[in-house]
Parts: sequence; C-alpha cells; structure tokens
Amino acid sequence: MLALWNGGDADAIGEIYAPEYVDETRKELAQLREAFPDQRFEVERELHADGAIVLCLRWHGTHLGPFASPLGEIGPTGRRFSTRGIEIFDVRDDRIVGIRTAWNLASLVAQLRG
Repeated sequence: MLALWNGGDADAIGEIYAPEYVDETRKELAQLREAFPDQRFEVERELHADGAIVLCLRWHGTHLGPFASPLGEIGPTGRRFSTRGIEIFDVRDDRIVGIRTAWNLASLVAQLRG
C-alpha cells in the first residue's frame, strides 16, 4: 500500500482497497499527486491488532500544485513540508475496508503558507 502512495501504479488501488473505497481513493491520490508530485510517506511505527493496522507516518514533499486544504485551496508555493499523522486501516480478506486518519494539518498549512 505504501508503494501506491509513494508514486506506485494507481491501478493497484483495486487490489488494496475494498470496492467502496476505490473511487474515493483514486480521486484523493490524484489530487495529492498533483499538489505534491514528489510526496513520500514513511512508516515510523506500525501496530497490528484485531484486524486493524495502525501506521504512525511521516509525510513530506514539495508543494508544486493546488492543494485543497481544510482552510481552502492553497496554490503552489514550491515549499517543502514534513508532517506526521496516524492512519488506522480495518482489513478483511487482504483489502482495506475502513479507514480513520488524523494528520497534523495545521502544521502542513503553516509550512505551505510560510
């Protein structure tokens, strides 16, 4: 899954996510790749429990396209960023069937705006 978000083949979405998440994930991936074409996610910690995978992640890249932030769209700034987040994936039959996320978007927006 991490390879997908780090620039891998977008066609793999259907092999990783349950059908109800494929379209939404494809859209989000395209938006993030446009905003941050060199984005990378690194796992800092990984936990497995009761059919769930918890990833503590660091996300970094360069802001080269429009980004739809919670505070509105931010046009490309060329600035580098690095922020942390947690994603919890519910997995059944080797596919993601549920997702919960928490990212430090305040830090991200502050870095993009300078």
